[in-house]
Amino acid sequence: MASYIARRKFLAALGGVAAGWPLAARAQQPPSAVRHIGVLSTGFSNADAARSFLDPFRQGLRELGWIEGQNVSIAYRFADGKPDLLPELASELIRLQSEVIVTEGSPATLAVKNASPTIAIVMGTSGDPVGSGLVASLNRPGGNVTGLALLSSDLAGKRLQLLAEIVPGLARVAALFNPTNPTGVMALEQTQSAAPSLNIEVQPVVARRGNEHGPRRDERGSPGSVHDHSGRYALWPAGASCRFCRCAAALVDKILRGTRPADLPVEQPAKLDLAINLKTAKALGLQIPDRLLALADEVIE
Repeated sequence: MASYIARRKFLAALGGVAAGWPLAARAQQPPSAVRHIGVLSTGFSNADAARSFLDPFRQGLRELGWIEGQNVSIAYRFADGKPDLLPELASELIRLQSEVIVTEGSPATLAVKNASPTIAIVMGTSGDPVGSGLVASLNRPGGNVTGLALLSSDLAGKRLQLLAEIVPGLARVAALFNPTNPTGVMALEQTQSAAPSLNIEVQPVVARRGNEHGPRRDERGSPGSVHDHSGRYALWPAGASCRFCRCAAALVDKILRGTRPADLPVEQPAKLDLAINLKTAKALGLQIPDRLLALADEVIE
């Protein structure tokens, strides 16, 4: 009798484990109901122009089982470098019942956060989310925002140093910044702090709209330099990498499966690469120092 009871308990336990297997397996698959994602871009004008940002993001979603048009819908809104459009665009995405909104640029993130203190937000790119007040800390963001931090403001001084090495005798630099973008303001401050040691004068130039001053991103969101007949140069950093956009997709996946943004640490790059485009340098009449070429992770011929 004892052995019979023990056998029944064993079979019951085994049955419970077996029953749990398909449930666990199903938990790894996206739900069959269509989920809703919003994407809000600060700088891009349309989906084609934002391909460098959107293509790896959508590919990352597909690899996690989220297929646009099947089990997930994505609504896109683009401010085209006009920050004044962001509040209404953010409100539109909220009215469309987006469950999570992915943002490109700190102004877009701020617009969504101001529009709703509860909707989940994933920063596709952000210069300094802590300094901007978007999150409490990188490890414990709190609130409704998480995502990816480029920490670009911290690199502003390094970019000025690189520009000084590339352009011998550089004495004066115009620094474009948007006063409504906290990251831009912090980057300006970092640039100004680095300037005295390089004997460079920094002249701040306000640029609230994408077409007010200087270069705009091309359709690939590529970095580069621009030169005019007065001999001035502008240098700006690369956009978010494909790996960053895939990380954004992974964070969206976790949120759609029930994880709170407050519990998802903000991710940041573990390694920064230096890429030099010799074709662009030649077009601008610049001679890249051998020291920089030796340091570069990638040299584009």
